[in-house]
Amino acid sequence: MKGFVQVIDGCRVVKSGCLNIRLGPGTGFRKDGSIRIGSILRVDRKITNNAGEIWYRIKQDAPLRFPERIHGTWYVSGEFVRFIPGPVEPKSNPLKVIKVDLSEQVIRAYTGDKLEREVLVSTGVKGTETPTGEFTILWKTPSRYMQGPLPGMKDSYDLPGVPWVMYFTKSGAAFHGTNWHNNFGKKHSHGCVNLPVDESEWLYSWAAVGTKVVVVE
Repeated sequence: MKGFVQVIDGCRVVKSGCLNIRLGPGTGFRKDGSIRIGSILRVDRKITNNAGEIWYRIKQDAPLRFPERIHGTWYVSGEFVRFIPGPVEPKSNPLKVIKVDLSEQVIRAYTGDKLEREVLVSTGVKGTETPTGEFTILWKTPSRYMQGPLPGMKDSYDLPGVPWVMYFTKSGAAFHGTNWHNNFGKKHSHGCVNLPVDESEWLYSWAAVGTKVVVVE
């Protein structure tokens, strides 16, 4: 099978203990991490275990920056997730544009002169600023495992299942859902544009690959 699962039950923003990730299809298997509500994971198999429970086997991004942080094949319980067979890509529309205002920490989605959506976001902090200029959405994925530190940085992070990711620079700046902080309206990121998960899902369903992006100070 191919598709994704999104966590719909477990812990919420900022908390560390969440839906457990197991190294086998059952609670008797070793825990290898946890994941927050709103996170999305790619799956390649649905399993019914001996207890009659539904579990999903996770297919990891390849290659991972730090593969040693994973200690086996991951599984999540079907009780706490919803299956997403694969989002439908919206039709391309040259009138659509996403404008990112770094001073206001706001994005605005337009179709021509019509404002479709306005959302508080978090962009890059000093040293890892969100780049300014004109770009386009280069590629999209419902799920991305983001790991750090990145080259030239010191802080370590490990974020499986970052949801609704849309890259607009070749260096990795992207729009994506964020469920590890509530700091929207203030700079917080390593250069990406952080959105609330529900708003990132809306933007993902609205903007096609090739949609224009304008980032201003």
